[in-house]
Amino acid sequence: AQSDLVQAAVAATGPFEGASPAGGLRSLLSLQTEMVTVLVRGDVPVTRFGELKGRIVSLGPEGSALRKGAQRVVEAHGLTEKDFRRVEGLAPDQQVEALCDGHVEPAIFIVAHPNGAVREAMQSCAAVPLALDPGAMEIMTPAGGALIRALVPAAAYPGMPADVPTVGVAAVLVAPDTLAEGEAYQFTRAVLAGLDELRAEHPVLATLDPRRMVTEGLVAPQHPGALRAAREAALVP
Repeated sequence: AQSDLVQAAVAATGPFEGASPAGGLRSLLSLQTEMVTVLVRGDVPVTRFGELKGRIVSLGPEGSALRKGAQRVVEAHGLTEKDFRRVEGLAPDQQVEALCDGHVEPAIFIVAHPNGAVREAMQSCAAVPLALDPGAMEIMTPAGGALIRALVPAAAYPGMPADVPTVGVAAVLVAPDTLAEGEAYQFTRAVLAGLDELRAEHPVLATLDPRRMVTEGLVAPQHPGALRAAREAALVP
């Protein structure tokens, strides 16, 4: 599950408002980071997120997780939707065409990298990821929060000159607190021991860092079995 949804479930907020807090959720490990990726065409003369003011933006469909995440980014930069010339609610699979055709001027994605849509936009209309402002990232990533700092990796896309700072949500493996400590320990130990094999399974897993996997995005309490495995691997005190 995405770390922000886990946080909402634990606190009974957002889509879980009115439900009982999910106090029995326990974190095992985090995997890839799904990053806020603000794409602008190569011919759009902006270098900072604040310079998007007055432009046509795509923030995702109303009520979607993409829209909520994009709104959070906009607010952290001191803007509101009224600061844009127009806000479109395009689905992720519509955004590349709209961006490259000039119907929107940036498009916002929340994806792990490498990503096919991002690659297509880069190849079709020289789109580039826009770095988020340091102050905005500070606001969005408090200690223990669901959002974490991340880098859109240059190595994921041909011709991209440098990593781009952003924030993202972790894909987190969670379990109920009824999972036996020994089972959680064996599972976590096996994943960490077989990390090279796991990295080879999919490009978005290729850069998994074991220290980040046992510390970042774990907004639900860590399962004692998972914590034991992490300590045994000398990844946490």
